[in-house]
Amino acid sequence: MESAHTDSDDQSHSRRTPALSRARLADIACVFLGGMIGTLVRASLDHIAAAHPASSALVLAWSTIACNLAGALILGFCAGSGRWLSARVNLLIGTGMCGALTTYSTMMLGAVTFVHSPPLDTTTGAMGRILAGSAITLGLLVLGVGVAAAGWWLGKKARP
Repeated sequence: MESAHTDSDDQSHSRRTPALSRARLADIACVFLGGMIGTLVRASLDHIAAAHPASSALVLAWSTIACNLAGALILGFCAGSGRWLSARVNLLIGTGMCGALTTYSTMMLGAVTFVHSPPLDTTTGAMGRILAGSAITLGLLVLGVGVAAAGWWLGKKARP
């Protein structure tokens, strides 16, 4: 025997699967828009870097280094600003833009590519490339932490 459909069935179903609220959609839109901005900046700098490469001694394209350091500074600023910046501004700039602008994976790929490329000279060999690639990568990580800390400090100083 079939049971009759009641209004209480609809109410219990809507409690289990709530609709996406307008506020939540606005949050998603902030991340999306910030991601678009970060991606456009990153792609533009990568395009410029391809046309104007820096020294061959760099493990990475200068655009990757610039994007990662700029993103660390901006994200540090957002974190240091506390509640001074609204949650939506943090989603737009911190999560969206900086998330698309920066990339850890490209930095690691650059280090691996550097290690596996032919040695610049025969005196260093493979071990020299591994040590040089590791030192450069570690140096960039330390620099990134320092830049993020500077951004955090600036964000604290910018609080009203």
